[in-house]
Amino acid sequence: MGRRRGRPSGHPGTAARSRLPLTVVDAEGTAARGTTEPGLEGFEFDRATAVEPVGDGRWRGEIRPEWTVGLAPNGGYVVAVALAALSRSLPHPDPFAVSAHFVSKADPGPADVIVEVVRTGVGVSTGMARLVQGRRARALVTGTYGDLSAIEDRPRCGGSRPTSRLPTRA
Repeated sequence: MGRRRGRPSGHPGTAARSRLPLTVVDAEGTAARGTTEPGLEGFEFDRATAVEPVGDGRWRGEIRPEWTVGLAPNGGYVVAVALAALSRSLPHPDPFAVSAHFVSKADPGPADVIVEVVRTGVGVSTGMARLVQGRRARALVTGTYGDLSAIEDRPRCGGSRPTSRLPTRA
């Protein structure tokens, strides 16, 4: 798997979802032009955070060693694994608010995510995910999801709010 020039292997920035051209470097150091378009198997980050249902609100994934910084996997990456399960458990597609507590150090290897749907509403849904390895909780994550496409007049990436609502100067 290639990486962005100038970024360490496994750096979260290598999985950016932009469609801008970038230079990737393979294991032999050969540069090649490409984009961050997904390959046949999707984006690298999506593969690294993938979970599979095992039943009754439980999901199974793996904390991959290439996302380790120092002695522990990157915290944002661990949260993303938990959110992969949470987002597949809630009816709304977009995370509006997320909080996480790291209760013990995660280790590379198998991980289970236990999801509890707290509330499902018309506009938003909230759930909790507990990432565990063996019998030890590693991260507790709460997320509230909604649907950004259902919000009128929202700011858009690369754009600005409509100026018709802004006050004018006299």
